[in-house]
Amino acid sequence: MWTAAGQGLTGPELDRHNAGKPRSISPETIEIPGPDGMQVVEAGVTRLPSVKTSKSNSIFWKSISPVDKSVTLAVVDTTQVDEHTVRETLAYPEGTELHGEGNLKLNLMFYQPLGIDLAAQSKSSLNALGLVPKIMMPFLVMIVASLLTRKNSEEALDRYYAKMKTPVDPDPEADARKLEAAYADPSTCERVKLLPGSSLEFQKPTTEDVVGFIISVVVCFAIIGFAVLMAGIGS
Repeated sequence: MWTAAGQGLTGPELDRHNAGKPRSISPETIEIPGPDGMQVVEAGVTRLPSVKTSKSNSIFWKSISPVDKSVTLAVVDTTQVDEHTVRETLAYPEGTELHGEGNLKLNLMFYQPLGIDLAAQSKSSLNALGLVPKIMMPFLVMIVASLLTRKNSEEALDRYYAKMKTPVDPDPEADARKLEAAYADPSTCERVKLLPGSSLEFQKPTTEDVVGFIISVVVCFAIIGFAVLMAGIGS
């Protein structure tokens, strides 16, 4: 790569190029060009200064850019993180006219009437907030659509939910008898609903459901705890 960068250079330009060429001093030490000339870097000892640059996040659009393409970002804040790291915050000059680009994030617009200051949220917080409407929206759409459209016949719905809520028996004959009993008395299915008399077909959780949920949560936390423990080894 260094050789390719020097191709075509002659005279003083080639001399300057070669003067900044990295050199190996020893198996553990090299000399590289730095802001103040050549500097010696020792493996495992020398830490080079680094600059972390961040800019504000676009809330409702994938990205934003100035209408005037000649306007560029400027450093508005500098923070010394440690002796080796400086964090710079970039922003467009005040009064710059911006326009959104990419997809419009409608899921975040649901928080506008709630008075939540989205501009004060971090990028990770915005991603977390945007996840809630994404999860709820399919259910809201289905509920609204079911209220606006004509529903199926009561008999067909009763038979469907009776079949869905009747546990399957491994014996085909016994399973058929259970289904016939459920078809004959749909109220048996109504009694297991979490909200009887409503159109919401949520069943009451059984002891098996509760125990299974608790075990799942415990296993999830155990996996997370194990991952945290392994990540801390040697630190």
